[in-house]
Amino acid sequence: MKSKGNTPVPIPETKNNFFNKIFPEAGNKNALYLFLILIFYSAIVLLGISRHEMWRDEIEPWLIGSFSQSLSDFFHNMKMGSNPYIWYLILHFLSKISLNPVIVQIAHTCIAIGSVYIFLRYAPFNLLQKLLFCAGYYIVYEYGIISRGYSLTIFFLFLFCALYRKYWNVNIPLAIVIFFLANATGGFGAILSISLLIFILANYYFDEMQDGKKKIKIKYTGWAVAIILFSIWVAMKSISPPPDSVYNTEWYVSVDFNRAFEILRRVWSGFIPIPDLSEVHFWNSNFINKGDIGTGTKNFLTVCSLVFLIYSVLLFSKKTTVLLFYTAGTFGILFFSYLNPSIFYINGTRYHGFLFIVFIISFWLLKYFPEKKKVTIPLLTKWNEQMNIQKYQNQVMAFFLSVNVFAAGVAFCKDFVNDFSSVERTGKFIVEKNLQRFSAAGFIDYAISPISAFTRKPFYYPERDTTSTFPIWTKKNYTTDINQAMNRMLSRISKINDTTLVVLNFDLNTSMIGDIYFSHLADFKGSIVADENFSVFLAHKFDLNRDLANDTPLTDGRMMNYISLANGLLQQNKLDDCEKVLAKIESNATEKPYNGFHNCRGLLFMKKNNLDQAKREFQKEIDLNLKNDEAYFQLGMIFYQQLKSDSAMWAWEKTIELNPNNLDAYSDLGICYLNFKKDMNKAEELWNKTIQLNPNFVQGYLNLMILCQNKKDENCLLNNLKIVLKKGVSPNDIRARGINLTDDLLKKATS
Repeated sequence: MKSKGNTPVPIPETKNNFFNKIFPEAGNKNALYLFLILIFYSAIVLLGISRHEMWRDEIEPWLIGSFSQSLSDFFHNMKMGSNPYIWYLILHFLSKISLNPVIVQIAHTCIAIGSVYIFLRYAPFNLLQKLLFCAGYYIVYEYGIISRGYSLTIFFLFLFCALYRKYWNVNIPLAIVIFFLANATGGFGAILSISLLIFILANYYFDEMQDGKKKIKIKYTGWAVAIILFSIWVAMKSISPPPDSVYNTEWYVSVDFNRAFEILRRVWSGFIPIPDLSEVHFWNSNFINKGDIGTGTKNFLTVCSLVFLIYSVLLFSKKTTVLLFYTAGTFGILFFSYLNPSIFYINGTRYHGFLFIVFIISFWLLKYFPEKKKVTIPLLTKWNEQMNIQKYQNQVMAFFLSVNVFAAGVAFCKDFVNDFSSVERTGKFIVEKNLQRFSAAGFIDYAISPISAFTRKPFYYPERDTTSTFPIWTKKNYTTDINQAMNRMLSRISKINDTTLVVLNFDLNTSMIGDIYFSHLADFKGSIVADENFSVFLAHKFDLNRDLANDTPLTDGRMMNYISLANGLLQQNKLDDCEKVLAKIESNATEKPYNGFHNCRGLLFMKKNNLDQAKREFQKEIDLNLKNDEAYFQLGMIFYQQLKSDSAMWAWEKTIELNPNNLDAYSDLGICYLNFKKDMNKAEELWNKTIQLNPNFVQGYLNLMILCQNKKDENCLLNNLKIVLKKGVSPNDIRARGINLTDDLLKKATS
């Protein structure tokens, strides 16, 4: 203080106008820190989203919105799905500004940053808690970088909390926010809206916010309830698909304790969302709660999940109003996940995250209630006091938030290094090569359709026998039989009688199907989303004799296409045609060796049962130093047929040396170790390796079943049998592999 004579004169407090305008409730120092956290979050999300390739669930709303010419067209396009309107409508209007899909990420980033701003400004958390939460997995990655309507759910939840302190006794502004919340994120938005309705009614009944000056007015509460009920009705209408939609599935209404415990264990995944560090496909995984875990791990996760729930219930029992919101929200989410087959099957971290968000919102709301007004639940109050739950609440919160920060770092780095999806690369390749000028066909529709966001062209989808720019989720003409779908595609290409662009999300192991020739152009693989890896082809009806009569010299590119064609004919057992193609290749041959030529000719000789000549061709492929692992593999097959086990094992070891991902080589090498070396441990090691490389490699599980049978280990046999049956292998096919599948064992596996 300065003094005037002996009288002290107070100095007015100086404020940093800029920071305090942004965070007016905070002091000078805190306002600066909050601003820095906001800038830090914005930078992280902008950097992450700039390296994030959108996948189908991010792009489908954009496709529907941007390809709808009017609002009536928009609502017509929405009717076959099971999604609320708000996010789709936003994108519909944004498409009038730009047709570049990046606008989706721009809009999403703005919403995410807006949510964090509300949290930083209004949430009654300390600075460390705010920093950790804003750097956590859900806010940074799941609802920040991945651009879906879930960010709107977070935004409206935070907005409700921010407005609640001022409007708790009026409720109508809160009801309007809940209207948008209910229509933001499908079933979860509706569940959270119902939970907040219970919260508002409980607040009126128990009157725990009463401070002596403000009172809740019944007329406002009545209008608020009416608005919320209407919002829930609108939400339920929008997410209820018509009878002929694939989303119209039966709810699971049976009592199943195994299913119930599986749902309960997802509480762990919601609070501890650390993904599997060993997987490229880390998304929606948990480093413990993954795949077929053992009984001990299941019990551990069940106990941990129960501890989380009990702790939360005791913590929020301090205020009955908040406790009712927490229990309604948490158990509503769990019950919905139990009933809904799609949610149960997908088992997505984005769904588990709402369990954690409900915990955060409950913690936030709890801070608003005055201490003096209490409506206690005797038993819970007693336990709360005995365990002194409130004493360590900040430490518990810090633990959960820190775990989320670690999970965010893992997810951010993995997404930064790897493509999340191959959709964008595939779409841009098609545009760069001007391939969109051709009519296009794709399979499977939900995986291929996002490419239309970049090409702005429709695809023909054979599984529904329809052409569109986005999936039309109808059951009409729908088939899951890949052979039937491929026949539809081949028929269409034949009718068009012109070149067709074909994009598949699986490998096509032949270049020739019927009279349709597939010329392979490119592969786009290695993405985090496992089924969004693509192969691109040009396909046309092929007249072999006419093409062979063409005297135009073969370029290098056409030479490789011809080798691919020869292999395709070989797979169809068109041996004479294959021989003609190989002869044409040989007549155009230069001194330059072509990878696969001698290998193909060796396979042709094998088909003709001329093993000596086949062996010479494979050896030529090897001598040319083309590093073709397939030649070594086939050489091993010949040695095996000739009962030369050591030579076969040498050839397959060379195969693995050249290609560590050759699953067949591991599989057959294991058979040699089991049958000729009697080395069960080595065989088991090799077969486990095949499953490690590809969990969908059915032969690996069948091999292990044979091993379990030899060991007379029924539990091992049963565990692998369950996996094989889940992957669609029939009992007859299993028995055909020499596995003694008894009716009793089959009953245990299917019970």
